[in-house]
Amino acid sequence: KNGANCTYLHSDDARQQRRTQQSDRDKTRPPHRHAPKTKPTLLKKLLEKDAKRETSLTLQLLRYIVDCNYLQEQKRQTTPLLEGAVEPNNTHNDVP
Repeated sequence: KNGANCTYLHSDDARQQRRTQQSDRDKTRPPHRHAPKTKPTLLKKLLEKDAKRETSLTLQLLRYIVDCNYLQEQKRQTTPLLEGAVEPNNTHNDVP
C-alpha cells in the first residue's frame, strides 16, 4: 500500500534495531519519581488497627451483599386482581 514508506517493520533486522533504539531511549529516561518514604506519624500508628478493622468490616459487608443478591430486584408474583376483590391490607402498624 505504502511501498517504501511503509512504517511496519517487515525484516527481523529492522525489528531488532527498533528494539535497541527503544531500549536505549528507556535507559536515558530519568527514574520514576516516587514520593519519598516517610516514617508513619504517631496518629497513623494509633489509627492503623482501627483502619484495618474498618476495611475488614467493609469487605465482609460487601461479600454479604453480593452473596445474598441483596441489591437485585426481587421478582414479585403478579396476579391480576379480580373484579371486586380487595387488596390485602398492609401488615405495617401505622402510627398516627
